Amino acid sequence: MEKAGASQASISDPDKATSPYLNFLLLMADWAPVLVGVVLFILLSPGLLFSLPGNSKQLEFGSMKTNGKAIAIHTLLFFAIYAVLILAVHLHIYTG
Repeated sequence: MEKAGASQASISDPDKATSPYLNFLLLMADWAPVLVGVVLFILLSPGLLFSLPGNSKQLEFGSMKTNGKAIAIHTLLFFAIYAVLILAVHLHIYTG
């Protein structure tokens, strides 16, 4: 027979957590994917720092103008850098 309080999950022990909601809360401590995504999104916005390809040259710096090709290239750059940092380097930022 089981004790009455044996099925209760302890928040300090995620392996014994029975509630999916508690497991979700305990796994949300890694902020690296969020922070890396936000920083890369801002830095790789086409036209902010650079635009590859630019409107009049292959590489333009700080033009604040964009085109469809630049959006596609910057999207691929974002995905490649994000995947390397999160999956290959195993970058983690834990809070609290």
